[in-house]
Order: sequence, then C-alpha cells, then structure tokens
Amino acid sequence: NMRFQDPEIDILSIVRNNNIVYVDNKTDHLFLNKDGYQKLDGRVVRCVFNGQFKNEITEFFVALDEVDAYTLFTMQIGIEIRLDYITKYIFNHFKMDKDIFAIPEEYATECFYSFRTYKKNETYFMINNYQTQAYLINQYYFIRNNETINVAQIQNKFWNEC
Repeated sequence: NMRFQDPEIDILSIVRNNNIVYVDNKTDHLFLNKDGYQKLDGRVVRCVFNGQFKNEITEFFVALDEVDAYTLFTMQIGIEIRLDYITKYIFNHFKMDKDIFAIPEEYATECFYSFRTYKKNETYFMINNYQTQAYLINQYYFIRNNETINVAQIQNKFWNEC
C-alpha cells in the first residue's frame, strides 16, 4: 500500500512511458462496495511529470479522499496550492528511484483532475467528468483513450470484460 500520511494521498498506480511501474491492489479500504464493483470514495488526480531532456513521461494516479476532493473540485478552494504540494512531495519522495524518474533530468509537471474511479477484479477504471479521458489499469496492462481506442470502448471493456 502506497499511503502517504503527510500529503494525505494514496498512489493507486505509476506509469512510466506507458509501461506499468506500480499498481496498488491493497486499496479496498478506499472504495465503497457496489453491485459487483467498487467505487472510490473520493477522486483521482493524474500527476504527469514530463522530462525536459529525455522526453520521458511518468504518470502518478493519486487518490484523494471525498472531503479533500469536494473542497478542491466542487468548492474550488486551494486547487493549485494543493496540487503543487502533492507533485513536489511525490517528486521529492521518488527522485532517486531510477525506475520512476530519469536521473539527471528536469521535469515539468501537470495535473489532470478529477477522475471518478472504479475497481473490479484488481482493475482500475478512471474516467473524467466530461467523459473525454479514460484509463484502464491493472498489473498486466495500461490502456488510455487515443486515436485507436475511444472512451466508450474502454468503458465497455471494464464493465463487460473485467
């Protein structure tokens, strides 16, 4: 379990250059049980670290609890300050891990939010509010919508195949 007490976040998965580095399968306590699936009691933020020299991209899918998510994304209070704190914390924690970040390298960061997240059979399905971005992640594969697969196809795969 990758729970960090100080920033009060859980890292659900880490993807580097579209390859899975880490998937946390011990997160049931973060989810509410529904009919055959689980729904995250909160939201996910996708923190992207873009390498400026080697063009490497590392993505962290970070779970925020419902209170934090409501304050940030519904009430619009302190979004930039909170996300800046989270990205700095993540970078400082992992900066020496060569499997996650290239050393030496400089990174530009960007956060995308907020994703409703569901879990079924150790697979995470994340989708944004406008249903324009979706991700399917488990220990075997990472799928994102792009020119060859759309959000509806990812949604269908999760609900019907996972």
